[in-house]
Amino acid sequence: MISNQQISRLKDQNIALVMSGFINALGIMRSLAIYPEIKIVCLCQRQSSGGYSKYIYEKIEYANTEEILPILIQLNSLSKKIIPFPTNDRNFKLLIDHRDQLSNFSILWDDPNIIDKDFQLELVERLGILYPKTIQMESIDDFSKIENLQGPWMIKPSFREETKSLFKAKITEDPGVVKKLLKECIEGETSAMVSEYIPGDDDTLYTYGGYAYKGKVYYPFTGRKLTQKPHLRGMASMAQTELVPEIVAIGNKLLHHLSFTGIFQIEFKKHQVNGQYYFIEHNTRNWFWSQLAAKQGNNLAANKYFSELKGESFVNDTYKSNYSKHYYFIWLEAVVVNILAERRGSVLGILFKSMIGKKTISPALFSWSDPIPFFMYLYNSFAIKILNQKIGR
Repeated sequence: MISNQQISRLKDQNIALVMSGFINALGIMRSLAIYPEIKIVCLCQRQSSGGYSKYIYEKIEYANTEEILPILIQLNSLSKKIIPFPTNDRNFKLLIDHRDQLSNFSILWDDPNIIDKDFQLELVERLGILYPKTIQMESIDDFSKIENLQGPWMIKPSFREETKSLFKAKITEDPGVVKKLLKECIEGETSAMVSEYIPGDDDTLYTYGGYAYKGKVYYPFTGRKLTQKPHLRGMASMAQTELVPEIVAIGNKLLHHLSFTGIFQIEFKKHQVNGQYYFIEHNTRNWFWSQLAAKQGNNLAANKYFSELKGESFVNDTYKSNYSKHYYFIWLEAVVVNILAERRGSVLGILFKSMIGKKTISPALFSWSDPIPFFMYLYNSFAIKILNQKIGR
């Protein structure tokens, strides 16, 4: 909970509330820190590496997710204006579901259905946007619906908390594997999304992101993944900025129809055979490698903070993204896994290409000006595991 000292420091303050302590959150905090007047509060689990950033005004730790809502309600009674930065769907939904108790929070969207994958797919179908056919399976009895989908299949949990051990996503041509993974999801108290798999490697996944107000995009960004951990079904281990007008046109159609307000990421996959872009998902928050937009000059976190603090009039209608050169996001630990554990030698070539010439690199964790989160991540990831092995835990 919030200590007495923190209460005095947070009283009547405008704050940016970052709701996590991992790579996504760290990128948000470092983007916000470009403006020293922004008071950054990190709400994170204990020992989260991002919670050690020097840019944090106050860190509030919780032991389990049940503690988050009481902390939010307490913050609401203390602070003047709170601009929240949820980094997962559960926290986004939590804010919407309890917006009546969080009157000092900037919560500009009131329909939690927007993060429901069925809702998204029904909408893009109505709008004539291409997408891989998908079925949500809520019980083991729904497995028979797989007959309506053409394999291979991608299966992933509908919701997946940081504290749970459920898989991220898996691709298979074996219906028996789909059934086994569906059972894991049900036992993990969530449903599963089973989709037709669109052919293409990691580098065929494209992102359209930005900040929108009532369906109009003011701070657009486009880029693509280069590699993922794990291969074909994970988070970006490397990504780059890239101008992709085709997905901007498709994404704007969706955002305008929704009249959406907030930070967004719409992910597409380019079919390796027909070259068309297929809708994958719409995220209503900063995505894993969104710090790359700030490196390019499009500081989405700060734009959201000031736009929502000062109102619509602050939104800049003249912003233009700069694609005169590429900017690269590199999560080095994941790249090492790509090369060594997954034995993907081609990743080494992609890494080398991203680092030669006049390129701007945005490391996922390391920063010369803010190095402690990187070393805490190493400690949490490796040192603790080694110590536990030595003492037989």
